[in-house]
Amino acid sequence: MLFLISLTITVSIKDYYSGREKAVLKRAAAEGALRVEPEEFRYPQYTDEIKRLIFKKWEVPENQQMAGAVVVFEINRDGTGSKDKIAITDSTGDKNFNSAAIMTVLNSYPFQPLPKEFKGESIKVYFEFTQID
Repeated sequence: MLFLISLTITVSIKDYYSGREKAVLKRAAAEGALRVEPEEFRYPQYTDEIKRLIFKKWEVPENQQMAGAVVVFEINRDGTGSKDKIAITDSTGDKNFNSAAIMTVLNSYPFQPLPKEFKGESIKVYFEFTQID
């Protein structure tokens, strides 16, 4: 079983893939895993760092079958966030998976402060978690 954060293409991963191939597929699947509001927030290095931190903290629940969830959360200017502002916006309905996704975001705080060039006080992030067999 292999965990993927969001899919840009649908892949079926079998046990016969090598560790290197699995790592490449994991990385490819992580691309495009998030959307940020406002749309004017165009700092790819910052969003790549969000993905990296979340991916590093993710622990797929044991014996997890196919599942998915989109978690929405805010990042304030100083990189902090509020647990009260984290929610599931879309889900396959697996409560354990949803809880694990929310805990991953909570455990990823604090993020880096928002870029100085960005004039807003916070951003809203939509992050897609996907598990396939």
